[in-house]
Amino acid sequence: MRIKVSVIQTPLTEKRKSTVSQWLKSLLNNETPDLVVLPEMWLTGFNTEEENIKKSEEFLCEVLELSRNHPETLIIPGTFPEKTDSGVFNTAYTIKDGNVIHKRRKLCLFSLMEETKLYIPGDEPKTFYHHGMKITIVICYELRFPRIFDKLIQQEPHAVVVLAQWPENRIEHWRSLLKARAIEGQFFVIAANTVGKNRRLNFCGCSCVINPWGQRIIEARNTPGAFTCTIDLEEISAYKKLFNIAEDVRRFLQA
Repeated sequence: MRIKVSVIQTPLTEKRKSTVSQWLKSLLNNETPDLVVLPEMWLTGFNTEEENIKKSEEFLCEVLELSRNHPETLIIPGTFPEKTDSGVFNTAYTIKDGNVIHKRRKLCLFSLMEETKLYIPGDEPKTFYHHGMKITIVICYELRFPRIFDKLIQQEPHAVVVLAQWPENRIEHWRSLLKARAIEGQFFVIAANTVGKNRRLNFCGCSCVINPWGQRIIEARNTPGAFTCTIDLEEISAYKKLFNIAEDVRRFLQA
């Protein structure tokens, strides 16, 4: 089964919302991807002020409306501050046919950037289905936690979507960890990052799609924009006929 995937590498500019909205509309109208992915907190940054929450809600309403006219496309428009009675979560929304069909709240918060002071921990990643593809969402810092991926490997997703704001000074960690996760998990990794400057940090993108063998199908480098490729889920089946890592991981963790 072949799946058309688009990654939008968002710029951290004042006009980012209108720019990204145009790119998203163009993708849906002209390329009709099966899956569209955007980065973590690209619209507002991590500030949890009421204005940013309102701005996020307005953009999500816009995406919901767009998706009604493109019911076959799954859109993961990034993460946004989600205000609840318990506190504020860093939440990834998954949208299809005008509905939020899945929410993922970030579990591993980044204390170095004081995310732990602004947000409360969410839940562990769970898989869901789209067009026969089993998908899981991981949010930025969680990429560094092997325990999360030990559990994901046992769920045997076809693709792990990574939404991030990963800075330039640690970009080789990003590139290395994404490749390692794809290889160890025998799944595709679809990763979206931002480009530009946010407070004192620079972000240089390197959004990418990596196959289960660790090969980059696309890599956006440091250019903002929309990048599209096609992945073939049969690659996973063929690979797992040689050996299935998930089976051995289950035995190891149960021993």
